[in-house]
This record gives sequence, C-alpha cells and structure tokens, in this order.
Amino acid sequence: MTQNTDFILAAEKTYKENPQKFGFAFWKYRELLNSADLFEEVVSGCIHMFAVNKNRLVYYWSEDNRLAIQKDRLAGFDLLYLHSKYIDSITGLTDTHTISDGNALIYNKNFKEAKLNKSYYADSFNFDSADDYIEAADIINNSSFEGGNMLSEKIKGFTKLPVFDENLWIFVREKETGKPVGIGISIFDKDIRETDLEWIYVKSDHQGKGVGRILIQEIVHRTINKSALIRVGGVADDFYIKCGFKTKTDRWLWVKRKDSNIGWWD
Repeated sequence: MTQNTDFILAAEKTYKENPQKFGFAFWKYRELLNSADLFEEVVSGCIHMFAVNKNRLVYYWSEDNRLAIQKDRLAGFDLLYLHSKYIDSITGLTDTHTISDGNALIYNKNFKEAKLNKSYYADSFNFDSADDYIEAADIINNSSFEGGNMLSEKIKGFTKLPVFDENLWIFVREKETGKPVGIGISIFDKDIRETDLEWIYVKSDHQGKGVGRILIQEIVHRTINKSALIRVGGVADDFYIKCGFKTKTDRWLWVKRKDSNIGWWD
C-alpha cells in the first residue's frame, strides 16, 4: 500500500488536468481516499493505482488504460466505480452485479437562462433554526427521494464537511404562503475552485412548476464568479441539461453487487 497524502495529491493532479474524465466531483474522491486502502503496483512495466474503501473499488487509474485486477477479486467487491474504458474487464460480473452507466454534467457558463416562475422565490437557509433542518428533510422525503427516510440530523451533519459553504444552502418558497417547497444543497471545494450540486429536491406536488430551475439558477448565481467548474454528479438528467449543464464528461460505470446493501457513500 502507498501513502494517502502522495496518492491523493497524484489523483488531484490528474483531476485538475482533465476533470471531464472523472465521474463525480473531486471532494468525494478525496473523502473516500482519506479512509481507503491505497495501492500502487507496476504491471507489465506500467503503473496502476487503485483504492478500496469498505470493499468498494472507488478509484482506478493506469498508465496503459488496462484493468489489472484479477476477475475473481473484482467479483468480490460490493461496489465498483470504473471508467467505461474498462467495460470489457467486467462483462463477467453480470450474474452477480448490476451494471449501470452515465455521465456527470458540467455547467455551460454561456448558457442563456430562462424566465422563472414568479409564484416562488429563493431564500437562504438559517443554520441556527432547527425548523429549517426539519423542513429540508420533509422536502426531500416528499420528493422522489428513494426510501423517503432522510433525517434532519443527517442533513445537519453535512455542515461538518470541509467543503461546506453556507451560501450554497437554499430554499425555494411559495410566495403566497412562504412555505418552503424546494431545497438545494451544494458544496464548494476551495482547493480546486469546484462547485458540486449535491442535493436538489422539490416536493412532489410542486414539481413541474419551475421550482428546480429556480434552485439551479440561484446556486449558479451565488457561485459562478468563484468557481472554475460547476458540476452535477451521477447520471445525466434532461432536467439539468435544460438548466445549462452539458454532458461533456466521459462515461462511467456504476457496478453494484445484487445481494449487497452497502451504500455508495457510506
């Protein structure tokens, strides 16, 4: 195994050179790598670097664009995050794992913004108010959030992250009642000047009315001048594309063992 600091610095250097080749924002890689087992091996004269966090293959980079991990070891992982160039190396996992793919999205700073629904307005989050955390959890649980069991304490824990930016927590409220119907929580990684739109949720009975677009535009306005890059991780979504994000990133594979309950970011 190699040293965490040297490994993370090498990964960060590669990310800065071409962030479009990575599946999600670098702060997530950094969080995962900080608590991972890190390996640097030479195979057929080429360097291969990879990281394993809680039986998840969370990072892989090679000089020759080959995946050098044996198939039986790959099959033992609960989760794998892999660039699509390695697809031929994991075709044998289809019986035990679910394989999906997608692009991250990067914001086009020349995007011409659409008009917003004036029945709603953006409002900053009050971190001293317990009610705001409860309201945020309620919005998430009453949207399309899988499982519907987000807790306010989990949301509060997000403020402890080193990439926490209080200016990028935003409610959208209904103008007539003042009730919050949408929540946007984003982060800012000052080390590489990158904004990541992490949580964008709208209550189900207010979806399709432009609330999500208000969240996106407000976040972009608050961060665009200080950000070299604004991105959304995960699978490319038509909604984000309509709000100015482009699929200018490489395709990534998200591989999960069918009988595993481990989470992507636990």
